[in-house]
Amino acid sequence: MHDDLKFNNFLITKNDKLYLMDINAFFWHNYIYPNIINTSTLTYTTMDTKTLLQDGDINKDDEDLIFDPFNPNNKEISQSQVEAILKKYGVPDKVHNFNLYRRAFVHKSYVKRPHLENLANAENDRTRIPTTPAIVSGGPANFPANALLFNTQGFDDPQDDDFAAMKWRLGEVTPPNAPFDPDKQRIYEWPAVWELETEQFSSLLMVPRSAVEVGKTYRVRLKVKDDTQRWSHWSAPVEFTVTAPTSPDPVQSSLRITELMFNPLGDEGFEFIEIQNTGNQVIDLREVHLSEGVEFSFDGSEVEELPPGEYVLVLRNAPAFASRYDTTGMLIAGEYSGRLSNGGEQITLSFGSAETILDFEYDDDWYPAADGKGLSIVIRDPLGAVESWGEPASWRLSNSRDGSPAREDTESEGGSQLPGDVAQDGSLNITDAVVHLRHLFGGATQPLPCADGVFEHPSNLALLDVDGDGEANLTDAVFLLLYLFNNGAPPSLGVECVRLSDCPDACTP
Repeated sequence: MHDDLKFNNFLITKNDKLYLMDINAFFWHNYIYPNIINTSTLTYTTMDTKTLLQDGDINKDDEDLIFDPFNPNNKEISQSQVEAILKKYGVPDKVHNFNLYRRAFVHKSYVKRPHLENLANAENDRTRIPTTPAIVSGGPANFPANALLFNTQGFDDPQDDDFAAMKWRLGEVTPPNAPFDPDKQRIYEWPAVWELETEQFSSLLMVPRSAVEVGKTYRVRLKVKDDTQRWSHWSAPVEFTVTAPTSPDPVQSSLRITELMFNPLGDEGFEFIEIQNTGNQVIDLREVHLSEGVEFSFDGSEVEELPPGEYVLVLRNAPAFASRYDTTGMLIAGEYSGRLSNGGEQITLSFGSAETILDFEYDDDWYPAADGKGLSIVIRDPLGAVESWGEPASWRLSNSRDGSPAREDTESEGGSQLPGDVAQDGSLNITDAVVHLRHLFGGATQPLPCADGVFEHPSNLALLDVDGDGEANLTDAVFLLLYLFNNGAPPSLGVECVRLSDCPDACTP
């Protein structure tokens, strides 16, 4: 027998590495196998069943030897390993279609076996394990994403050993009826997409909504362990394709981004994202995360659940934030990585593996007063359609400088103002033109009346933009003087009192 090659049906063991062939790989018979047996220096022998069964990768089931796909040491073979094997045994080593070889071989690097497993092999007592559990679906027949229930029977052990642990495993699979694609690797339950190991026996499992994606196919399995630390075999799988949930998950229907301070006045360390639970149930945040522009996961953060109506903040720099705001009573989850772009960018709020809650792009052109001028942007309707988050009309400026983190920012009805009355004396006169010029070119003795004096605030711009061209500049002062002294056109907003948000009352109808 050759010293480092053993051949039995579809099994090759070379030195300390195991290669197991996919029986559907036709090229073994048509190409590799003829080349190996025609090599004059090579002999081979059949490995007996006992030798095979001593290895943890091979199980015996109804007289057939089957491969255990759940051995954690199994790894896909690399292209360099394939080339080395082919070259060593005289086979042309150029690999034209590595995907074909990758499906044909599994590589295992052996590790020292645990003591009990070695002892079991030596004493030939591998059958002294708990009874293989059976599982059945306990939920609706169409497997909706929010009702994936599975049942098992009570723990059973032929040796009357006591229960010690159980482990559930969920793995994605390529649907059996999926067409063959040589360039797309098929999925066979490995690696697991979700696992649960517990020392508390429960006959009922509910797979978390966030562990699965609608439209994908999965298999769920179970194994149990006795108090001698022996695991049973894995159960037969229950295979299912996930359908749409029967009702929206609270995290998806009620969790909303409500305020963004993307370009704060002074320093980017004052950035924050405010998120609110708009529903009436406590929301588990552990599988919620932010991505795209910034990255943050609530799992392991300072806030892992959010009561109804409450706000939680995610910050750029916590010490900087605390230097500007009174954080008493605020729910602050932590700091995100990255920074919010001053020019606007994509923000995605999601949970689990691929479930999107919000996915929108903000833009600094929406409200210039929020672009480094001290104001934030606030969503107008937190209960609105999720598609509206990407529309500028769905947002507004905060009611106060520096925003309103972790508290409600009620939209103001505004105060009564006379268009052009920047002097705030309730009338239009030459003083307004003078004050206007001072705000444009310096020397103003008092701030603008609205929104804490922020020049770019829409209400202040409405007062200054007398000619209605969308800008506040010298032509507005000239326009006002022409109206006052040369029968010019009146201010674009008229000569009656109007209500402007974030302004005081300064006009009597």
